[in-house]
Amino acid sequence: VAFFFLWVSFSVGYWAITKYDIQAENDEDVNAYIRMSQGESLETISRPFRYRVVVPWVAGLMPATSTDSICYFDMDAQKRITLQFGIVNVIGMAVTAFLLFLFCCRVGLSVSSALLGGILFLTSFYTVNYGAVPYVEAWTHAFLVAGMLAVHSRRYFVLVIVSLAGIFVKETYLLLLPIALLLHTSWPERVKSVVSILPACAAYAVFRWGLYPADTGYDHSFGAAASNLFGLSVQLNRPERLGALGIEGVESFGFCWILLGIYLVRFRKENPLLTRSLLLLPVIMAVPFLLDSDFGRIWFLAFPVVLPAAAIVLEKGVEKLSSGEK
Repeated sequence: VAFFFLWVSFSVGYWAITKYDIQAENDEDVNAYIRMSQGESLETISRPFRYRVVVPWVAGLMPATSTDSICYFDMDAQKRITLQFGIVNVIGMAVTAFLLFLFCCRVGLSVSSALLGGILFLTSFYTVNYGAVPYVEAWTHAFLVAGMLAVHSRRYFVLVIVSLAGIFVKETYLLLLPIALLLHTSWPERVKSVVSILPACAAYAVFRWGLYPADTGYDHSFGAAASNLFGLSVQLNRPERLGALGIEGVESFGFCWILLGIYLVRFRKENPLLTRSLLLLPVIMAVPFLLDSDFGRIWFLAFPVVLPAAAIVLEKGVEKLSSGEK
């Protein structure tokens, strides 16, 4: 199963590795991560990118392509960078799909539904279009699902280690805090999971506000969140803004929204744990309204609970078709 996901990840990520044009795109996120991978001082990187150190650091460790190989594949320095990030991120995509497969199995899905969940992840809009480019999303997803597995299996030491690494991949790993509350039914277990994540929160706070404070970049303070929420409430009165949000909603899960609705109407009682975990969805849906950031990319962080539900409905549909039922 793991090698299957790796092959699909390579096939999905091939476009980004070979065709993504860094100069033409001129993406602020990408430019920051590339500079970090090349060893540029974090003091010169704006927030919050300077705190997402793991993926750029690993990409920077990838061996440089030989001159002969560059000539053979018609590569230049920019394509070599996309190759370095692409290799790291393709592995991250495969790891995410495999961990999602394991998580689906642990929460009671059949092997076929779990496999469908992994495939749905690898064929999702944000995975196909952004998974292998010089972003940190591939490993953000991987560590989020790894944390969920550690929480569900009550492996608190593993959770401490995963959290210490995951939070420096991207700070959205903090979504694991509400996830920990939803995956457990008893308060002692919830407290143990939250306490296991706190060392990562403390390390991040020291790194961000103690070692590398910044005045430039995005402001994620409470005051900024209130201002963003007010400004967005005004913008939502405009039809074009509502249309843009609708497009990002489609990009995040597409037809899986329909499958999720079917699951909630017809199958929610079959898997109480997964159904309870879906309470994470409104939490994640609210986050970009406070940050005024990419809505669809953040909404897609709900994939560990949305895609398993969609996979269950798909499997039920396939079973009915194979049995000849209407």
